[in-house]
Amino acid sequence: KNPAIIFLAYVSAKSVNENWNSYPANVLFDDFTVKDEWWLRDTKGAVVSNWPGLKSANMSADWSDYLIDFVKTKILTQGVWDGILWDEVYDGLATVNKGDLDLNGDGEKDDSAWVNAEWVSRTNYLLEKSRNEFKVKYILTNGSSIESMQKYINGRMYESYPTPWEANGVWSSIMTRLEQLKLVNQKPQMYVFNGNTNNTGKKDNYRQMRFGLISSLLTDNVYFSYDYGDKDHSQVWWYDEYNVKLGEPLGEAQSLFGQARFKDGVWRRDYSNGVVLLNTTFASKEVDLGGEYERIIGTQDTAVNDGRIEDKVALGARDGLIMYKTY
Repeated sequence: KNPAIIFLAYVSAKSVNENWNSYPANVLFDDFTVKDEWWLRDTKGAVVSNWPGLKSANMSADWSDYLIDFVKTKILTQGVWDGILWDEVYDGLATVNKGDLDLNGDGEKDDSAWVNAEWVSRTNYLLEKSRNEFKVKYILTNGSSIESMQKYINGRMYESYPTPWEANGVWSSIMTRLEQLKLVNQKPQMYVFNGNTNNTGKKDNYRQMRFGLISSLLTDNVYFSYDYGDKDHSQVWWYDEYNVKLGEPLGEAQSLFGQARFKDGVWRRDYSNGVVLLNTTFASKEVDLGGEYERIIGTQDTAVNDGRIEDKVALGARDGLIMYKTY
């Protein structure tokens, strides 16, 4: 076992996968039982789904108590997990099913503002109880960065980075918000930037991959992945940049054109063995490196990673670069 590996158990906070039993080798959820009163229903009494193959629970306290006990007794007891990733952690639900929701069970369509507030309250219950009962190093979420949830968790996953439902996918706002989360999240902290092909499978979009990867290298405690998309995260694609041993960061990321912290521009962070550069603008920028650096020698995007030694580089729009020190 690689001692640096961190294992997180993936569990949805609010959904039940109808396909669990279609995999004969997956016996974990054989005895997972959802009581009828735990389903999220619409005004006609039908169970709500907001993703193919998933049925939504209503996040009641009884549901959360059952789910947390299941995770404790069936998953965490396996002895391999460093933590848990709660998926589908939302800061509201009013837009699901076009607003046709009956969260309080009275047969009437619920007020959207009440639904959102009640959903956050129920989610906070799940997260607080998880923090109190799980004896794990990490509790992460995927979905929302709402303030009230942050004190219970160690970080979050940013799916489809730059995550379109986080600050409308604006890079500078996402990075600024991440800095704010670090002030309130539990320690040790862990964040994941999940770049992907938006379900196209075009894994050779190296510019897009580099944008996410180098964004993660501009700040601490951020991991990176690049895969197919939110419909399938099972890929383990490998990129030339993953082989680079940058060493330790020598300080914080710096703006090369005087912008405020994580405003759009060109950003640089120096490491003991090299440097990372990121252009977040939509125009190419020439960057003076202040000395000679060497591009990595790759086998994928060879027009970029060709081993050139340069003291200035033209950094493409929304692109990044990793280079080695030559001194």
